[in-house]
Amino acid sequence: MATWVQHVLSADGWETAPALASARPSSLAVPRPLLQRGTQVSTVKAEGDPIEDIWQALKKGKRPGTDPGQCNPNGRLTTEASLCMWLTGLSDGEKYGLISQAVSDAPLCLEGLEAVLQLGWYDMNTYIQTSTGMFSPAALVLCNHGGGSESSGSAVVGALRMLLDAGADLKRPAVLSFELDPLESLVHLAVQYGHSSDVLLFLRGVGIDLDIAAHESWGRTAAWEAVVHKNLDLLKVLLEMGASLPRDAVHRASHGGHVEMVRYLLQLGMPPDSLSNPTPMQLASKKGHLEVVRLLHASGADVRRCNAVGASPFSIAFRAGHATVVSYLRSCGIREDNLERQYPNGPTWTAKPQQKRKKRTTPMRERARRAGVLDRLRDSPPGARERAQNGSASAKKELQAIHKHNHQVVDRAEVAAHPERLELDCRRKADASSHRKRSLAL
Repeated sequence: MATWVQHVLSADGWETAPALASARPSSLAVPRPLLQRGTQVSTVKAEGDPIEDIWQALKKGKRPGTDPGQCNPNGRLTTEASLCMWLTGLSDGEKYGLISQAVSDAPLCLEGLEAVLQLGWYDMNTYIQTSTGMFSPAALVLCNHGGGSESSGSAVVGALRMLLDAGADLKRPAVLSFELDPLESLVHLAVQYGHSSDVLLFLRGVGIDLDIAAHESWGRTAAWEAVVHKNLDLLKVLLEMGASLPRDAVHRASHGGHVEMVRYLLQLGMPPDSLSNPTPMQLASKKGHLEVVRLLHASGADVRRCNAVGASPFSIAFRAGHATVVSYLRSCGIREDNLERQYPNGPTWTAKPQQKRKKRTTPMRERARRAGVLDRLRDSPPGARERAQNGSASAKKELQAIHKHNHQVVDRAEVAAHPERLELDCRRKADASSHRKRSLAL
């Protein structure tokens, strides 16, 4: 059976719901201003639970009956009775696992989701914990069913409307993550996952602010997300709905190399240059986006403007190895003789030769290499050491025989190469033996 834990975030920290397990999660740094006292988070660990079977039955139109003991003429429990019995035995955490399964399963099944919501178990403002953060049920719908087609857009709008009717507050933060931005709304997720304009119109209709920033210091609005993800169609829809353009929209589009996005932003009257560094021209030169460089230059961008360390777009492109950008800037009359004298072969990268890793060797193989008999050593067969560690007697004998053979080969080769060593070893052994005898005599 799967283990499910539900935690409640209070003003003093994480507290476990009294009816569930008492284990506290490890240190969770959720920004306090984002959560009110009593915000619920459902932590899910699914390992062989019956939720998948329940969900598949609900998807096929089966509904739980009122009598858990109802049988068919053959004396077996009916599907309705089995569903009733399964649903009665679910814990609180497993119930939230069922809603998570309903909103995440692809393709989106509105009939099954409606059947799950009709059970009336859920607080739609509870966050469900996944491997990347804690998501609201509405956020899971957007994250798992992106694509932008009309059919998927209508299904997503239908699912969001069902969640709204079930009591979900769609204006709350969509994600409570320790890695992602804490103020991401459903509009941000809709743009990130490329949903259609119908989804954006629905979200604006429920009162979500299109200009809310996912990170207050970065200004990550929905329009900013559309520029970064190179979605020109969604950007046009957002602007038609009244969203404002971010100040660094041309910078982001130039960095990403989206020519049509840059052209559209310039047509809206945004400046091709900026007073702060790096400029759009410098970003496009660094990434080697030739068409963007041409467009910015034709729109009046300064191609000689240097960044904070004194590097011009020419030197940035030269050092980055973008020959096409360097050639275009040369055609515009821009040259840097000092840089070209330093690199006479032009803007090309010379790959460093990869150093071969030294093969790990044992002392026995090193002795064999010095003696010139490395090719006469016998290697242990694959898997012999593992079998010997597991207690195989035959594998142990085989390894002992190989080890003895290798020692004999190396010892004989060393003696043949240096006969004086054998005499020296015999003398040392004799001296040690006589020393022991004298000690015993005393």
